Amino acid sequence: MEKKDNIKKRIDEIYDETVEIRRDLHMHPELTVSGKSCHGAHPDDGADPILAASHIVAGLQSIISRNLSPANPGLITVGKFISGTANNVIPEKAVLSGIIRALDNETQRFIKDRLLSLASSTAEAFGTRAEVCFRDSYPALVNDDFLLDTVREAAQECIGSDRIHFMPEPSLGSDDFSYFSNAVRSLYFNLGTKKQGGPSSDILHSAYYCPDEESMKSGMLIEIMSVLRLL
Repeated sequence: MEKKDNIKKRIDEIYDETVEIRRDLHMHPELTVSGKSCHGAHPDDGADPILAASHIVAGLQSIISRNLSPANPGLITVGKFISGTANNVIPEKAVLSGIIRALDNETQRFIKDRLLSLASSTAEAFGTRAEVCFRDSYPALVNDDFLLDTVREAAQECIGSDRIHFMPEPSLGSDDFSYFSNAVRSLYFNLGTKKQGGPSSDILHSAYYCPDEESMKSGMLIEIMSVLRLL
């Protein structure tokens, strides 16, 4: 799979116009909490980064639940927590990494600023130090209204209105297709892959995900009929 920077470069090569990409809507923060290593039986001789980092993980969720409006979607997920090499030693460092998601620039910047402040003050309260590094991820993916109507009509013709479902609210997921949607008018849709009447399939990204390959025929037919309508 190509890295996102390579995808962005190839899109820029295809389209001559300068494209402004909003790259700060999705971020990957990495926090390093530094303390002082010591024997686990003598914690008073050190400064425990695991304890401090654990409080940071818990505190980060207060940014979403207490600092953002309930009507304004935002998300912080810590997916990795790495520290220590022995069960009887308080380590010198703890490293956290995860994702930040939001639907607009202002909310994204607010979450980032609050994360920096909370991580620094929490680490200091436990006699440790926090360093935060942010890595940009994919920009927001926004569908074009005209293409939405076009593809919807084609899908109705191909598979019927009863098999078309619209998401009730925006998704905080991300996809590198967003580089295309930022460059030209685009549309992104999901294709159902569960076999009708068959057993429930595991979700995407699961090791047990097993799609019904017949669904690809429906997807290709919808795309072909949509293109024909645009000619």
